[in-house]
Amino acid sequence: MAICPAGVTHQDVVTPILGASAGLGGMTLVFLGLLINVNRSLPPDAPKAVRGRVRAAAWRVFAAFAMSIFSVSVALARLVIPGGDCLYWASVLAFAADLVAIVGVALVTTRWLLR
Repeated sequence: MAICPAGVTHQDVVTPILGASAGLGGMTLVFLGLLINVNRSLPPDAPKAVRGRVRAAAWRVFAAFAMSIFSVSVALARLVIPGGDCLYWASVLAFAADLVAIVGVALVTTRWLLR
């Protein structure tokens, strides 16, 4: 089993990544549900521009959710398939991309809501 600096194994790193990715995915899914609810609660005569912006935000949040699911999948594969530096680094990079995606979506959506 490969050892990271300070005697930490890859499994010691990937296990929390799995949990954190799943948690972020769950929070993202709740946020997606909120946006879907906002879209459904708009009156039928709401301008198309407003509906389009809510839908665009929902698709961005869905993309962040999909990134979380991908990160969970890679981390789980790393735990199931022993060894393999490739899966270790893939899980670390997928988690980093997941964090960037979620922060980006939060910034864009917050900016949109505060206009």
